[in-house]
Amino acid sequence: MEFVGIQRVRSRKRRRHLKKQRREQIKFEVKSAKRLGFISERCNIFISKEKLITDTMQANSFWENYTAAQEWQKRHSIIWWKTRCIALEHENQILRDKLKSVIREKDQRHSLNVKKKMITSVRM
Repeated sequence: MEFVGIQRVRSRKRRRHLKKQRREQIKFEVKSAKRLGFISERCNIFISKEKLITDTMQANSFWENYTAAQEWQKRHSIIWWKTRCIALEHENQILRDKLKSVIREKDQRHSLNVKKKMITSVRM
């Protein structure tokens, strides 16, 4: 049991030490990046502006894509509602037919029972 306790203490110490090293390394990287970034910003101002202009999308192509997407969405929304409507109409027709058949069966049973009662009452 003592061995497991010692093992835990060692692994905790290692983790703490690694975390401390990482924090110090990150601090150093941030400091050096700030220094390098300040210097490189002065040198590369024009290059970065050119990259921004060429890499971004033009406004008119954005709006063309936007309107195309809007039209596609509207068209498919209308199609979805039409198909939903057709499916519901079909379901309603099936339910009406089922109700009619159930009512017919009930009427037939009722008429047979009435006939049987009439025949039994006449025999008596």
